[in-house]
Amino acid sequence: MVTVLTPYAYLNDAAKRIIVLARQHAESHRSDVVGPEHLLLALITHRGGRASRVIQTLGGDIAAVRALVSYRGTPSPAHLPFTADADSAIAAAAGTARRLGDTRISTGHLLLGLLTLDANPAVRALGLDIRRVEEEVTRSA
Repeated sequence: MVTVLTPYAYLNDAAKRIIVLARQHAESHRSDVVGPEHLLLALITHRGGRASRVIQTLGGDIAAVRALVSYRGTPSPAHLPFTADADSAIAAAAGTARRLGDTRISTGHLLLGLLTLDANPAVRALGLDIRRVEEEVTRSA
């Protein structure tokens, strides 16, 4: 039997915490899925993380991201699946980590993975340039 490891298996401790926080944000907004906007909120609110520092340094529009996340009327289901976009961002984060020669996915890699979703309203609202973010992430490594 061949074991296939998903990108989730390569998350470092801080990135695992982001996944937990994203689920909590989705639940608190009564969402039925965990989307890129919840991952962004988790990165923003996880003080001390590399991604949070980069967002602050580059002047990401945190208020605009928060404004895009609305509350739903019904409670979240017991299990919140990730959207295809959120899964794609995490897979892109894994690819970025590999390209940069890192063996674990960090919060900085997650931010870079999210920025590949340039059609996502929350990602656009953040207003960060992926090249500048990568420069900051690699500089602060």
